[in-house]
Amino acid sequence: MNATRLLLIACLLLLPIPAMAEPEGLDALLGEKPAPGHVEEMTQHEDPEVWAFWLSNGVRVIVMPHGQGAGMIEASVQITGGRLIEGPGEAGMAEAASAMLMQPETGAHSARAIREALGAKRLQFSGQMAPDAIQYRLRATPETLEDGFRVMHAVLNDPSVDTANLRRWKQVQRQRITLSSESATAMFARQLGLVISPERGGPMHPLDDADIAAIEAEALQSWMRTAFAERPIEIAIVGDVEVEPTMDLVRRYFGSLPGRERPSPEVLRPYAEKVASPEGAVSSEAWVESDSPRSMSLAGFRGPEIADIPTVRALHIAQYALGNRLELELRQAEKATAVVARSMPAEGPSSLGIFFLGAMIAPGEAADMADTLHNHLDRFATEGPTEGEMEIALQAIKNELDGAWMGHSYWAHNVLGAATRRGITIEDAIVRIEDYESITAEEVRDRFAAFIDPERRVTVVIETIEPFVEAETEGPRPGPAEAGDESGD
Repeated sequence: MNATRLLLIACLLLLPIPAMAEPEGLDALLGEKPAPGHVEEMTQHEDPEVWAFWLSNGVRVIVMPHGQGAGMIEASVQITGGRLIEGPGEAGMAEAASAMLMQPETGAHSARAIREALGAKRLQFSGQMAPDAIQYRLRATPETLEDGFRVMHAVLNDPSVDTANLRRWKQVQRQRITLSSESATAMFARQLGLVISPERGGPMHPLDDADIAAIEAEALQSWMRTAFAERPIEIAIVGDVEVEPTMDLVRRYFGSLPGRERPSPEVLRPYAEKVASPEGAVSSEAWVESDSPRSMSLAGFRGPEIADIPTVRALHIAQYALGNRLELELRQAEKATAVVARSMPAEGPSSLGIFFLGAMIAPGEAADMADTLHNHLDRFATEGPTEGEMEIALQAIKNELDGAWMGHSYWAHNVLGAATRRGITIEDAIVRIEDYESITAEEVRDRFAAFIDPERRVTVVIETIEPFVEAETEGPRPGPAEAGDESGD
């Protein structure tokens, strides 16, 4: 071996050995990826293309490739239960838990560490409480979808509560309660929640100051860990996705979660039975002190469950037909400053469906307006919609559906992500305008009339009075009726 070659070898031996590349980003933070689960069942809906899967751990997954909004994906992980699974002393846990999901944090990794690991990647996490579930939402691109799923997997396995985030949530809730005593609109929303869920523990029953104060970070974290580990889960993924590679990610990050019961309408019935439904007519009166000269009235009836598809669609038409009628006969006639008609089916066995007409009017007129609105409901049950109202309603629904088809959020969060636990098939969930055009005016009238019953009646009256001044007033503070009498002078 010549001297030159020996020198070369010696130099190479003296060079430092290159270190193995350190993992970066989520790999460094979260470590090894979980082992994937497997698919047990699969079905396909062809028009539009929708795939439905059952994973081996009981998780339901629906994937809908959607051409609109290329480059974006919406995913919704819905943990069944929501407010219904709250026990004594746990009121508000589900709503607080959903708020914590906006800034993902685990027991081992802070929200800041996760944000830094993700860097500038296009990912958006959020949480939302539905009447029967906690929704963990993700907006991603095809390139960042795996990172989003990986973070969601970590949070679902080991959720944590940031005390500053919880403190901010409590502050917002207290502000809402305060606002309800100062604003007719805010009080209206609160009273509507009481009407829909009058029983404490109901899915829409509004929180009070004591509920909010009682929620502590440690107890909330424990509640989240139990709910996320045990409750049924259904997932909807909508957007710019290819089914096979997307399901590979789903199997890895959601198929590896602990096993659980499959979501279905029956899962919530034992909880729903603990929450008493109102019997007979329901009414609520409240007043607010405000310089804003407007009061509000609601007149309606307890409506159908969301799984009653024919009735839900007929009342959807009635909503737009009556909304147009109120616009012509009340608002344009200057008998109300604003009007609304709304059909809100019961979202599961625990919720109270409601169809209502609402109006904003001058102080002192709320009770009389409620009677007027009930008369409109009775008249519609007898006459049904006119031909012109049917045309207006169908056009409004067409516009609504066209808008829904343009985006991913509606399908992921409101429809496909909730269909299984609510007993709705994919065929019924994928609604088209033709499904409404086949409904006659007579069918709308008859299905509507079936709910017009004094025992199903719902009334809410919110009166506005001028701010109360103790020094200028003797005797007790006036109630809604008395305030109305004074305002009408």
